[in-house]
Parts: sequence; C-alpha cells; structure tokens
Amino acid sequence: MSPFQVRDTTVVGFSLAVSHTELPLGSLANTTTLSDAFAGFHIATSGAHSFNDTIALRGLSNTPIFGTPAVAVYLDAIPLLGASTLPGELAGLSGAALHRGPAESAHFGYAGPAGVLQLYSPAVFLASDDSTLHANSSISATVGDYSLRAGSVSTAFSTHGKTSVFASASGQSRDGYIFNRTLGHDVDHRDNRSGLLRLETHPFTPLTLALTFHATRARDGEQPLVPLDGPFYEIDRASEGFTEHQALNAGLSARIDTAPGTLTATASLNHWDLGPYRSVLAFGPMELLNDATLSRRNQNLELRFISAPDSDTTSAGWSMTGFTSRAKTSGSFARAFSGFTFEESAYEITDHPLALSTDVWLRFAHRWKLAAGLRAERNDQTFVRREQIPTVQTYTLNATDTAFLPRVQLTHDLSAHTAWSLAAAAGRKPGGYSAFTGNRILAAFAPERTRSLETSLSRTFPRQHLRTTIRAYAYAISGYQIERSFATGAFTDDYLVVNAPHARSLGSEWETAWQPTASLTLRAAAGLTRVTLREFTDPYSKIRYDGRRAPFSPSHDATLSATCRLPAGFEGTLAVNSTGRIDYTESEDPRYAQRTFTVINASLAYRARFWRAGLAVRNLTGREYYSSITPGTGHGTPGAPQTIALTFELFTPAK
Repeated sequence: MSPFQVRDTTVVGFSLAVSHTELPLGSLANTTTLSDAFAGFHIATSGAHSFNDTIALRGLSNTPIFGTPAVAVYLDAIPLLGASTLPGELAGLSGAALHRGPAESAHFGYAGPAGVLQLYSPAVFLASDDSTLHANSSISATVGDYSLRAGSVSTAFSTHGKTSVFASASGQSRDGYIFNRTLGHDVDHRDNRSGLLRLETHPFTPLTLALTFHATRARDGEQPLVPLDGPFYEIDRASEGFTEHQALNAGLSARIDTAPGTLTATASLNHWDLGPYRSVLAFGPMELLNDATLSRRNQNLELRFISAPDSDTTSAGWSMTGFTSRAKTSGSFARAFSGFTFEESAYEITDHPLALSTDVWLRFAHRWKLAAGLRAERNDQTFVRREQIPTVQTYTLNATDTAFLPRVQLTHDLSAHTAWSLAAAAGRKPGGYSAFTGNRILAAFAPERTRSLETSLSRTFPRQHLRTTIRAYAYAISGYQIERSFATGAFTDDYLVVNAPHARSLGSEWETAWQPTASLTLRAAAGLTRVTLREFTDPYSKIRYDGRRAPFSPSHDATLSATCRLPAGFEGTLAVNSTGRIDYTESEDPRYAQRTFTVINASLAYRARFWRAGLAVRNLTGREYYSSITPGTGHGTPGAPQTIALTFELFTPAK
C-alpha cells in the first residue's frame, strides 16, 4: 500500500457524517478544483493569491477585502485566519474535506458560520518492522501551452515504527493569459514556489507529536483585471502592475491518549504577506494605479479533549474545545490617477478571538443518537487608521463582541446502510472595520448572526457500490454583511461594509458516487442556493433591495465526472462543471453578474510500475467567463482559457 493517503478527517466530538464531504487532490489542484468539487460551495477567484477572493457556502460568504470568513480554513491542525490566506495552489496536499453548517463547524477551535474547509498533507504509514526503513518518493515534470513549466519532488518514509516524514517541493511558471496591446506583451505571468513538511513521531506509547510546515512564494505579473465592456484577454494600458506574495504556516501538535480520553494541543503561527503589489485600471485615457502592502500575523493555540468511547457503539461521551489567537493585520495603500495621488493611508487591526465549545452526546433507544452543545465566543478588536492624503489624520476604534451559540443534533440509523439527521444551530461572523474610509463614523460594521435548521439523508447500496446523500437547509441571518463599492460617491470612501438587518438562505444539496464496474467510477454533485435580502435599504442611496439576491453566491452548481481505470494501465477522466448565475451587487445589475456557464475538463494517462504519463485539458471548449467581478471599478477577472498540459512522473512502486 502506498504511504501517500488522504488524512483522517474525523472531527472532535459528535459529528454528522453526512454533513461533510472528502476529496482527494491531484498534483495540479488549485482553488478552482475545490470550487468545482463540493456542492453548494464556490470560490470567486480574483487572480491575486486569494486576495479579494470570496468563499461562499450555502449563501454565506466573506466580503472581498474586510471582515472575517464565513468558511473557516484549516491546513492539517493549523487554522488560516482569513479568506485571503487560503493557498491558491495546493501542490503537495493530498486531500480536502468540507464540513457544512454551524452545527459541524462548532467542533473546531476556529469556526465559520457556514462551515470549515480542511486541507490535508499526506498521511504516512509507520513501518511495521522497527528495524527497517520504508520509503516512497516521486518526481514529476509538467509542460504546457502559455509556456507552462512545473515540477515537483516528494518523499515519504517511516522508520523504527516511531517516526514518519513527508516532504515536498514544487514550482510552477507560465506566461500570462492577458495581452496588453499598448505594451506588446502579456502582463499576468506567474512564477510560484511552495514547500511542505510534515513530521510525526511517537516517542513513547501515549504521546504523539506532529510538526507541519507549509511555505509559498510568488513573483507574478499584474493581477488579471479587464474592463467588463472589453475583450476577455486583451487590454490597453500604458502602465504595468506586479504582485509579490509569500506565506508561512507552521504548527506543532501534541496528542496524549489516556483511559479517560484524548487530549490534543496545537500551537501554530501564520505569516502572510502581499506586497509590493500594484494593479492598474484604465478608465478611458486615465489610469488608476493602486499600490498596496498587506500582511497578517497570527499566533494561535487550540486545545481539544474527546472522551474515550466506552464501546464500539459509543453510547455516551463528551468533548471540549478551546481556542485563542493573537492576530494583527497591517496594510498601506496609495492610489493615483495619472500621476496625481488622491489617497495615501495605512492601518492596523489587532484581533484577540477566544472560543470555548463543549458537546455531550448520547445513544438512546435503538439506533438513535442525540447531541447538544454550546459555544461561547468573544472577540476584542482595535483599529488604527493613519491618513496622509487627502488629509492628515489618525483615529482609533475599539470593540468587544460576545456570543453564545447553542446547537442540537439528532440522528437515526434507519438501517445498517441508511442514516437520517436533523440539526439546529446558531453561528456568528464577527463585526469589524473598513479601512478604506477616512470617515471614522463609517468604519465600523456589526456582527452577522445565523440560525440554521438542516436535515440530511444518506444511503449506501453495498452491492451496487453506490452511495448518495441529500441535504436541505434553511438559514435565518441577521446583520448580513455587504461590501459597498463607492457607496458615498467619494473615492476616499470607496469600499465599506454595511449590514442588512435580515436575510434568508434556502437550499439543497445532492452528492452521489457509483462504481458500476471495477474500472469505472461516476460522481455527481449538485447544489441549489437561494439567498435573499429580506430587509435592506442602502444607507447612502436610500434604495430598498428587499427580496434581491445577496452577492457572491451562485444560484446553482453541479458537477458530473467519470473516471475509467483499465487493468492495462490506461486511465481517463471527463468532468463537466456548471455554475449558475452569480450577482456581484445586491441590485442584481446584469452588468455586474456572471451568467450560468459550463466548463469541461478532461485527462488521459498511462501508468506503469515506476512511471506515469498524462495529458490534461482544462476548459476544453474555451468557455469565456469571469471568475470574479469588482463592480466598483467596472473590471473583472477572466477565468482561465483552454489550457493543455503534459505531465511525466517517476515514483517508487506502491507496497
């Protein structure tokens, strides 16, 4: 058996198994891979290493620049505090799991009201013989159009039955998709590097130590932004932008298995930097230059305890999770129109989130399980803004927010292969500050609170090798956070977050996997989402948007894939992904909406004992669409055009 495996995705405490989905990741996986794979889940990618990206799940999302995410992200046991810290390229990672809803996410120290996305480094099996070394290594090279060049090397080994190591390094570069007719060359070229190390050791029987280290670095061209009324892959600008980015995530976990239960402690840190960064936007003969530096520093501590099962059926138990973090976000911005600087400012936001969550669960009657929990959260924030242009001013704001979030979950095993669940829970996304305003009265925005009710049914057909799950949910949301572009008509107040008093999200999801033959695997998933603003009046224009769709969430998403693996070594995959209409403004203005689009991806490979060669084609039909739209500037990020890549890999054979 190969030591490269998807890591266990079990969460602390009582979990609704049908509320999360697992996904293996390939060598060229990125955020688009995740967006296509999970029902009800969408990542709007702006092309700047998750900066300005939105991650939406079941109608809840982050605002593009300010505010906390609705979907929390973990890399192994390391929380990534902020949507912008999600790695754009997922090289070296083996799998992902999506936990949906506040009832599921509350089991994590850092939780989002919509759910939690977990990314995993490969698990490595320990050598069974204490005196031997078990190793597995691979090296790959990829070439493609747009001068794509990529390579990776990885190794995994275990020794003496106590220590396992996985290490990988990768690099990727390509020319840009967007051609600047004025300058005569493409402007959005990419040059990325990443490294991953995971070390796990068992110095003595009850103790396990795990170290995870993940680093990325990018030296790219301009963020891919084009005018919405122009061609998808061509621009006319006299100036050229650039994007430099680096990130480091590191964590150390200690797990102690005792008779009463398992205690896990994880200390982690995140360093995320964007800058120097410049984007250039053309407005007729005038050009807007945006220069920025942005950094985020987090120090986190998470403690988890789960009681030991008293039998194979786990008739009763309890768990507790505690989390604290010290986070600091620093940014500086300078904007100029054709050489005239009209804004120059800097800001700092310090966060101190605290969370304590507890659960108890009980099996009663025949095949019934009941769980109840309470999560208490507190968040202290301090915001400092220093402005040099257009006025010289400094102001400081402080806020403390607390919440108590109950949840209850009921499951019933209707049969050995059928499970039904019902969950009610409360979730919360903290308030915060908009740093792009010189008016201190406009800077603060309130928390967003969610009350959820969801049900699911999962059925497995062992003889047919078929598993299917359906879910339905209803969310009542108060204080729904909306980002407003140029809300007040002044360039110095161009991005603000405001709160809609009431919103609602209704939806359903369906996922199924079927293996009709030993060689063929079929997978299908679909989600329907209807998120509406039940009550919202724009505080500046006084226009009412009651009943309008909230931004960033597609009306539907669907995927259908078929994978065939023949005994002779050939394998192929065909995947069709459809994304419904996405509005980027609450006015539902069609100029700032992406209509329904479908992307087809295909791959073909041959695998031998020591090597594998493959061909992958993405966006087979060359469908033109925007992966993200910025309404306030009238620009969008084009989705990747048709691309072709050839990969050759050498590896040690699986044991």
